[in-house]
Amino acid sequence: LLLPSVVCKGMAEHDSNGAEPNRNGNHHSEFSKVTIPVSLPSWARDECNNGNPPSHWGSKLIIPEWENGAGYRKREGWVGTDLMHDYEKSAVYISEYHISYPTKSIMNPNPFPFTTLTGIVHYRPSSESHAGYCHGGSMTSVMDDVIGWCGFCASGVCVPWSGYTVQIDTALKTPIQVGSVLKVRAWIVERRGRKVFIEAEIV
Repeated sequence: LLLPSVVCKGMAEHDSNGAEPNRNGNHHSEFSKVTIPVSLPSWARDECNNGNPPSHWGSKLIIPEWENGAGYRKREGWVGTDLMHDYEKSAVYISEYHISYPTKSIMNPNPFPFTTLTGIVHYRPSSESHAGYCHGGSMTSVMDDVIGWCGFCASGVCVPWSGYTVQIDTALKTPIQVGSVLKVRAWIVERRGRKVFIEAEIV
């Protein structure tokens, strides 16, 4: 059993009507970019083989601002680079997310509370705090990112920027070495009005 190096519980506010149409998470990008910046361990290669075979983690989340880079962000009004999803500049780089929505059925009429988002996170040298280990803030920032994007998928469709993080409670259980490639996962455990309660881990 591989224990999580970070476990986290978070809460987000969600508004399914809060995003602009051109930021729909199902939009396919006009450009492609390299999403594998380092040699991946076998478990990661198996899951991100461009959908062939299909990932056990679900469908790859295609977000225009990640796929199209700085030009897209500038056109849409951003003034900087993405903290976690910029291939060239992110100290901690999340190369991709996959989303899994449970199947709706008679036994499970409300499937979305168990929506799961899974990704690959690369801890690069610029995330270092001391003697080859990553800064605790870099670990917590990953939790914020995965919880936020999982919350954007709370309606059963990814609607970017349809909510915001309200609270994160994080336990840093094991140091992460610089150069690590790890799995990050978040899953919705409860919805209460506009509030979405999410748990997450890095393993």
